[in-house]
Amino acid sequence: MELSPAVLEPGVVFVARVAAFLPSLFAALLVFLLGWLLAKAVQHHHPRRDVPWQTARFN
Repeated sequence: MELSPAVLEPGVVFVARVAAFLPSLFAALLVFLLGWLLAKAVQHHHPRRDVPWQTARFN
């Protein structure tokens, strides 16, 4: 049984919209990941001293 173009069109439109959205999504995820890595690097080299759980020493 062959599907007519009218039946396939909504699916094709959906796939085209998703494909057009993916580069923006990947760019946003990349920016988020780079920001998170930068924050971790800064936190590692400059730890906060004003929070009790990083200044307390438990024996």
